[in-house]
Amino acid sequence: MLILAFLYAASLLVLGGAALLLRDHPGAGEFAYSAVFFGGSMLICAFFSINMRRHGLSAAAFLAFLAFLTGCNKIFTRLTSPTLPDQSTLVPILTALLTVLSLAYLAASLRAWQLSRRIVVAPD
Repeated sequence: MLILAFLYAASLLVLGGAALLLRDHPGAGEFAYSAVFFGGSMLICAFFSINMRRHGLSAAAFLAFLAFLTGCNKIFTRLTSPTLPDQSTLVPILTALLTVLSLAYLAASLRAWQLSRRIVVAPD
């Protein structure tokens, strides 16, 4: 899970960096700031989990949940209000990618938590 946390953080930072390069598109700046925020926060959690694995990965899962909710909110707003100002198709695609990545990390962390709860250490 630690490697997955670093990969997830790097992918969010890459998405944010790509959106920063495309600042001239409407809505790209807002997406870039949220992606860089969640990517940087996830990177801090990943470094923190080197020493305190359980706490760092729990915080990373919570951040993934918040990123997922943020992406869902933006997608839902886009779907229910088709009369929004003209946006390129790039920002909704990046938002959907962020949401899918967050959901994948959240599912992987939930699965790892479930597997860790099943491990029972036999008494000596």
